[in-house]
Amino acid sequence: MAVLYFILLIVSLLFYILYEGVFSFYLFSFMLLLPVALNVLLSLCKRRLKIGFVQAVQTAGRYDKTGVTVKIENPLRIPVPNCMIKISYYMRLDKKAEYFTVNTPLFPKNVQYLTVSVSSKHYGALKMRIESVRINDMLKLFFRTKKFKNDTSPQLETMVTVFPDYTELENPVMNYSEMGLETDVYSKTKKGDDPSEIFDIHEYVEGDKISRIHWKLTAKQDKTMVKDYSLPVANSVLIAVDLDIPLKNGGADLPDCYDLIMECAASVSMRLLENQCPHRTVWFDPKMQTAEHEMIGDIEDYTLMISRLLETPLGGESIVYRLAAEDERVKYGHILIITASLDEKKSAVLPQINSAPRITVLSADKNADMPFEIDERCSVVPVQTGAIAECMQDIYL
Repeated sequence: MAVLYFILLIVSLLFYILYEGVFSFYLFSFMLLLPVALNVLLSLCKRRLKIGFVQAVQTAGRYDKTGVTVKIENPLRIPVPNCMIKISYYMRLDKKAEYFTVNTPLFPKNVQYLTVSVSSKHYGALKMRIESVRINDMLKLFFRTKKFKNDTSPQLETMVTVFPDYTELENPVMNYSEMGLETDVYSKTKKGDDPSEIFDIHEYVEGDKISRIHWKLTAKQDKTMVKDYSLPVANSVLIAVDLDIPLKNGGADLPDCYDLIMECAASVSMRLLENQCPHRTVWFDPKMQTAEHEMIGDIEDYTLMISRLLETPLGGESIVYRLAAEDERVKYGHILIITASLDEKKSAVLPQINSAPRITVLSADKNADMPFEIDERCSVVPVQTGAIAECMQDIYL
C-alpha cells in the first residue's frame, strides 16, 4: 500500500505540473495532506483503543488447550487494517517468559473478542500479560505502538492455574481415634458418642437411650425427640510436601519431579477426603521463611491448599528439618513426606521426628532403590510418574 501511495503521489504531481487548473491542484493537495490526516487519526485511535482479558483467573489440566479471550474495543469510526497484539506468558515458578503475537483488523465502532489457546506441560500458575499493541493506518504508511510496561491495570493480566491430576488410590485409611489425639473436628456423615456436639435430632424409636432424650424439644413438639451425638474425627495424618527442588538450566525450567510431587500430594489428600479423614498439609515457604499449614476438611479446603502450594516458590529449607524441630506435643498418627530425593542428611534427620509413630517418605528420585526402612518407624517408598497407585499400593494411610 505504501508503494502504491507514492506512485499515486508522483502521478498527481506530474498531473499538477502538466495540467494547470483547480482540479489538479486539489488532487495533488489531497494526496500530499492524506498522510498527515492518517497520522493524526492513528494517534487518536491509539489513545482511545481499549484492550484487556475477559477473565482474570481460569483453571485447566496439564496439556489441556485452554481458551483465553482478549477483548478489544475501537470506539472511533476509524478502521484499523492491522492490529498486532504482543502477549507474554510464563509459569510463575520458573519465570521464563515467552511471547506470541495475534494479528487482527479492527472494525470501526466495534467490540471484538479474540480467543487464543494455551497449554502447559507443568502444573502451576501460567501467567499471561498483554505487553503491547501495534496498529497501522489504512495505507500502512505509519504505525503506533501502545506499550503497557508500567501499566498495572488488572485487565492486562490473566492467570491459568493448571491443577494437578490426582491418581485414584485404593489404599486403606487407618483409624487413629484410639490414640487419643485431640480434635475439634466431627464427622459430617457418621454419628458417634461425643456429647459435646449434637449430630442430629430425631423422633424416638425403640432402642434409643433414655438419657439422650431432648426434654426441652420434646415439651415443645409434644413428641419424644432424641439427640444423636457426633463422632470426633482425629486430625491424624500430616502430608509434608518438600519443595526443596533444584530448578534446571540455572533456574530457568521446572524439573519433571515437581509435577510428580504435586500429583502425589493431590492423590493422597483426595484419598483421605474420600474416607472422611480430615488431615493437614505442610510445606516450607522460602519467601516467607515459615512452614505453611493448611487444614483439609472438605473439597474447598483441598482446592485452596493446592492453589497455595502451586504458588509457593521452590527452594529454601527442606520441610524435613522443620518437622524434626517441631513441638513434640503436636501428635499425628501418620506423617507422609513427599520429596524429590532423600539424601544422607535428610535420612539422618528422619528418626528425630517424634510427632508420629509412623513416617512414610514418598521419594520422586528416579535413581532411588526399592522400598526400605530407615528405622522401625520410617520407611521410604520410591514413586514414579504414571505408576503412583502401583508404587503406593502397600501403604496404609
